[in-house]
Amino acid sequence: MTASAEFRLRRLLSEARRLADSKSHDGALILAFSLVDTLGLINAPASKVDAGSSTFCAWLDEYLLPLPGETVTSDDLWGARCGIVHALTQESRHARAGRARLVIWRRDLTSGPRDPSWSRHLELAIQNVPSIVRYPWNASQICVVSLEGFLDALAVGLDRFLEHLETDQVLQESMSHRLHASLTVLTITDSYL
Repeated sequence: MTASAEFRLRRLLSEARRLADSKSHDGALILAFSLVDTLGLINAPASKVDAGSSTFCAWLDEYLLPLPGETVTSDDLWGARCGIVHALTQESRHARAGRARLVIWRRDLTSGPRDPSWSRHLELAIQNVPSIVRYPWNASQICVVSLEGFLDALAVGLDRFLEHLETDQVLQESMSHRLHASLTVLTITDSYL
C-alpha cells in the first residue's frame, strides 16, 4: 500500500473526529460512513464493482463490530448511514421497514461514573428526538450509540484493516486497483484563459 493511500484513509477519519469535536455531527458521520464504504469496497472480491450494503456490512462485521458496551449491528449502521448520507436524518427506509433499528447518536462528554438516573435522562431525551415524535418507534426499534465510541472503534478497525492489508497480496491488489484513479480537482487560473 502506498503511503498516500493510507494518508487519505486516515485523513478521512481525522476530519470526521475534527467535525465531531466542532459539533458538526452530520458531517462527522457522513465522512465516517464514507470511509467505511471505501474500506468495504477495497475489502470486497474483485468481482464487486460498487460499494453497497453488503460491502459496508461485511467490513463492519470483520473489522469494527462489536462496539464495546453497545448492541448496534452492521444493519443498524447501514440504516443510519443511509439516513444521514441521503437525507441528513436518523431515519431510513431500512429502519422503517424493520430491517434495522433507528440509531440515535449520543455524545459522551462526562468523565467518571454515570449518575444512577442517567438511563432515565436518556429516555426523556429520546422522547424529544424528531424521529421519535414523528413515528411510533418502540424501545426495541431504537439503538443509542456513542459517537465517540463509534469513531474510536473505526480507528481501531482501520488499524486492523491496514495491518491485514500489509500481509494480504490480494487485498493489496484490490486497494491498488480501486484507488488508482484518485479524485482529481483541477485548478483553473487566469493562465488557462
